[in-house]
Amino acid sequence: MARDPQSARRPLLLKRLYADIPGMANKFAFLKAFFKQGLTETNLPYYSQAVRWRNIRRTTRFFSKALTHELRNGAKSDFDQISYPKQFGRWGKLAQAQYIEISIFLSQYLLSSQGDRVSMANSVEGRFPFLDYHMVEFCNRLPDGLKLRGLTEKYILKKLGAKWLPPEIFARPKRPYRSPIHKSFSTTPHLTTSATC
Repeated sequence: MARDPQSARRPLLLKRLYADIPGMANKFAFLKAFFKQGLTETNLPYYSQAVRWRNIRRTTRFFSKALTHELRNGAKSDFDQISYPKQFGRWGKLAQAQYIEISIFLSQYLLSSQGDRVSMANSVEGRFPFLDYHMVEFCNRLPDGLKLRGLTEKYILKKLGAKWLPPEIFARPKRPYRSPIHKSFSTTPHLTTSATC
């Protein structure tokens, strides 16, 4: 989309996103406007995360006046304070996105808030075989086309899984874990969804 922002066909791929959220495909105009923000800023090292960061920036309205003032008057923006490895600029876009995702999001949030704290609170120590350093080193050497092909993520893993698993498992589309937070605020039946992995 960034290569041809005026294209009428490329944004149609957005209809394939969030297939697990009922009715989202029908909100095409919303998705198109949402992802159009900063679309052509592909030179930013944090391009892959910019959509998420812009989206959660609304939470800053809950910050104290002192913290808001400090952030606004800082010498650098929070984005510019990220330190990157020396060779970062020579990496492909997918490798750059993976590095930022792993170094900022994985351990500090995902594993901490949705993994270790939840499991340890129930006396369970989680084991994550895909985070074994041998596996990570191997995957880092793979070409991008074996990791992501079009909108098919984990491409090589799915090809490998096809040898041992039935199609309803290895061909199953990726679904995010969604906590049923809405139940805390609403009892409307049409909003009911279940948490999935």
